Amino acid sequence: MDPVLADPDARRLLSTIYRVRPKSRSQLRDLQALPHDRVPELLERLDAAGLIALDGEAIEALSPDRAMSAATERVVASEMEGLRALAVSAAALSALTRDWEVGGSPDDTAPWAEFVHGHEAQWKAWPRYALTHPPRNPVNLYPDLSIIRSLMVPTMTEEEKRLVAQSGIRGVFPRALLAVDEDRAFLEEVSALGMQVRVADSITSWAYADRGVLCALPLDWAEHPPSSIAIVTHPSITEIVSLYVESVWDKAVDFPLGDDGWQPVLRLLERGLSDAAIAQSLDISPRTVHRRIAEAMEHFAVRTRFELGVAWTRRSDAD
Repeated sequence: MDPVLADPDARRLLSTIYRVRPKSRSQLRDLQALPHDRVPELLERLDAAGLIALDGEAIEALSPDRAMSAATERVVASEMEGLRALAVSAAALSALTRDWEVGGSPDDTAPWAEFVHGHEAQWKAWPRYALTHPPRNPVNLYPDLSIIRSLMVPTMTEEEKRLVAQSGIRGVFPRALLAVDEDRAFLEEVSALGMQVRVADSITSWAYADRGVLCALPLDWAEHPPSSIAIVTHPSITEIVSLYVESVWDKAVDFPLGDDGWQPVLRLLERGLSDAAIAQSLDISPRTVHRRIAEAMEHFAVRTRFELGVAWTRRSDAD
């Protein structure tokens, strides 16, 4: 939420507006307990935070849930844009860092990046790297199913399937795939092989990262399937790409989705999703979302969403 709520005077003013529901600034002036010397400034800040709406002299109180949702969406959008820019920079740095090391050291016997061209050669590179850089907990971002459906899964040997199951690999796919029965069935097949699957609103480019091990990026960002990739083991580049890829994973939603009570709803509510976004993510109606939240409030014996969030956080911390 906007930092204005860290100000006790702002909280007191907003509380008064919520309880009294004044229609104008003049009605506020009649209330004796307010810090009137700061009211104009605080009103402007509350308006900027989306907690109230000002129109000249008129004041309209807005739902705190609505304000929280809007603020969260703004922060997430800004953060994702920054991470996308960081990933593009990481791809460029792979070549620049190489130049730096070549110029700073006469020892050029330990290359830290390999450029692999062609889809089949890229796929065959992974078992080779698994021998020298065993995977720990990688994440793969897929903008669509083209390469994994046509090349990877159909040609996998039993040994490669075993490696997938043991690697703990995680995959993030675009949410749009859930609208096609064939695509949803394929995600279920991939999940059955041992991949942890999540879905996100969109995936801008293929990318792979295994923190502390290696990462891979397309030489042409957002080209998919990538015709050429760079497999990078340099720690600084791997760390940058991992930060981006892990952030996409953290914001994605587990697949398969389900309507199995209020817990999935609260997990998404905790991430800052609006009721409408939760309904879309879980493929349920907004009315069902509201009912699940009401069931959770009854379970925790609370009366407001704020109290519900506190109770849910305490339970999660205890778990």
